Amino acid sequence: MTKQSSAKLMPQDPEIERILQDPKLNDNPLMPVVKRLYDETQEHKRQLQKLMRISDAFDGLTFQENSELREQFGKQLRRLQKIARISDMYQKNMVDMNEQLEYHAQHDLLTDLPNRRFAINRLKELEAIYQRKQTPFCLALIDIDHFKAINDKFGHELGDMVLKVVAKVLKKGARKTDVCSRWGGEEFLLIVPDLALESAEQMVERILHEVRAIPWQTHLPGNNLDFTVINEITFSAGMTVFQTNESFDETIKRADDALYQAKQAGRNCIRIA
Repeated sequence: MTKQSSAKLMPQDPEIERILQDPKLNDNPLMPVVKRLYDETQEHKRQLQKLMRISDAFDGLTFQENSELREQFGKQLRRLQKIARISDMYQKNMVDMNEQLEYHAQHDLLTDLPNRRFAINRLKELEAIYQRKQTPFCLALIDIDHFKAINDKFGHELGDMVLKVVAKVLKKGARKTDVCSRWGGEEFLLIVPDLALESAEQMVERILHEVRAIPWQTHLPGNNLDFTVINEITFSAGMTVFQTNESFDETIKRADDALYQAKQAGRNCIRIA
């Protein structure tokens, strides 16, 4: 073995380092596991490099007639091979954990929908595409009606269940090219590219119909509480289309204004900005 080969065994991984230092991921439950695994991997790399240097020191020496030297070299070589296998295992685990961490960095832990961060990045992409090709896209800001009352009366566990079920219906009702994200709390943002506002409104109307039709008694946990009052869950939505010479922040603001109009109109409806 040569010193050149040992240097190759200590590659830096700037992508993992960047993720580990991202303050937005401090509360992610995977972070302690990833950090511990990464530290252990680095320690194995250091041990491996040390043994490689020992091996390099023997490289080129003639020790056929020296049994003690030959035995020492064989022992170090076996340790080197063992640590190399362990290092390979840790490297694979790090790749898997990195993929999981990257996924969770862009998805909501409760609903498994893309999160606000992911949605904003997608909006930036669509805004840039619009500037080049004038390709339109629509937004729908969706808010579950009377959600606070559900949490207050039945507790956050049931509220979380409602969020997960509604999120599943929203995801199923959207196209593969659309982005349905959890915007925050009980709010969702649906991004609809390459579709006229009228057609996008029809899509959201179909999703609202699906949400109204959810058989909640099949989802509610069995216990002594009376959940029969939850006969129907609805949402209000504000919709708009991205316009020339505006930022996506301004587009979201108009969708939010339309959502407020839907709430003022009695909820359970869609309004267009």
